[in-house]
Amino acid sequence: MSKNNKQIQSPVCHSCGSSEIVIVTMGRYLFMTSILPVLVVLAIGLFFEPLFFLFIPAVIVTNYILAKRKAPMVICRSCRHVENKYSLPAGAEK
Repeated sequence: MSKNNKQIQSPVCHSCGSSEIVIVTMGRYLFMTSILPVLVVLAIGLFFEPLFFLFIPAVIVTNYILAKRKAPMVICRSCRHVENKYSLPAGAEK
């Protein structure tokens, strides 16, 4: 083994020290926050009033703006502690 081998440290929860974490990226956050409202607007537009289709771009743009501010998020599966990119240590965002 060479001397240059570095051990890769997996990120851990700052609250409980567990390594069972989930990193929610901007795309995943956008998808998860947009899918239900868009489906509801589609259903209302199909069954009641087609004018509601105009709300779909507004829902997606609003959730995109929120995703840019909140993602990436680190969620601990053990203690459910949530950290956003502003509370991560320097260099952990990459």
